[in-house]
Amino acid sequence: MKTPLPMPTTTRWQPLRLGLKNLYRYDDEQFVFNGGKLLLRGNNGTGKTRVMALTLPFLFDANTSFARVEPDGSASKRMEWHLLMDRYPDRTGYAWIEFGRVLDGQEAYCTLGCGLRATEGHPGIRTKWYFVTDARIGADF
Repeated sequence: MKTPLPMPTTTRWQPLRLGLKNLYRYDDEQFVFNGGKLLLRGNNGTGKTRVMALTLPFLFDANTSFARVEPDGSASKRMEWHLLMDRYPDRTGYAWIEFGRVLDGQEAYCTLGCGLRATEGHPGIRTKWYFVTDARIGADF
């Protein structure tokens, strides 16, 4: 049985969930916000900071430079490293965040996302594309 998708509860846009697919150690992971807030718990090294670095503010400014994506600004972990991780020869990954609100009794949604592809031996991100849609991942596509 699938978990029901979160629903907006306010007239202001609020984050509902975010997701990572084939980025870092996340094969296909969704994180659900509660009242617009997200609590990430875990031991050091489990990827809490990485989740935030690969979604916010990256999805707002589309800047894939290591100085922007890496919390410590380390040049050793460029964006392609988050895809290939010294294990994969070619990999496509996605990062996305979904917002929702209630306006005049109707639910409205906005999903921001980015697709990235990296290939071993090819420096940098090979291809990247962005999307904004009112469709919901897991419901509409």
